[in-house]
Amino acid sequence: MSKILVKQNIVQKLQELKSQSIFYFFIDLNKIPTKSLNSLRQEIKKNGGKLIVSKRTLLQKAGLLPPKSKFSSPIAVVFVNEDDNKILTIINQFQEKNASEKLANYIFGFYNQKQLSAEFLKELGSLPTKKDLIVKIVFSLKYLLTRLVIILNSPILRFLILINKIYSSKTNKS
Repeated sequence: MSKILVKQNIVQKLQELKSQSIFYFFIDLNKIPTKSLNSLRQEIKKNGGKLIVSKRTLLQKAGLLPPKSKFSSPIAVVFVNEDDNKILTIINQFQEKNASEKLANYIFGFYNQKQLSAEFLKELGSLPTKKDLIVKIVFSLKYLLTRLVIILNSPILRFLILINKIYSSKTNKS
């Protein structure tokens, strides 16, 4: 297979990933050891995303990067297939774990053709995930409903206790 066909296949694959993903963003790969990059890639894949390392020219031809983008270090694109921030949380945890080396910094991202800044991506990754928020809401509702049931049952229980006392006092007098 010629180099041109290989590159065309890569561009086509990148375009397909772009169309299938909800949003995508770029990270800086400068000084990331291969072992760390592979573990990060596997973690992202487990959580419904895909980390791709490709040449800038191919990313530009696929329409992922603006035409005259220049970067001083290698970059990777991360495609996110779920409407959740857990992949951003994974990147944030990786950054915190390697804080002394400042690895895997966000560059920018895209959501519905709107460019997202690196700061926004970092903030979004620090928020609780969708699943965590749903769990918190369910537990809050469960607690409130339990309290409501107890409050509504309380007068009935008191009434039953009162009737029982009245009944027992009348049976004791007789």
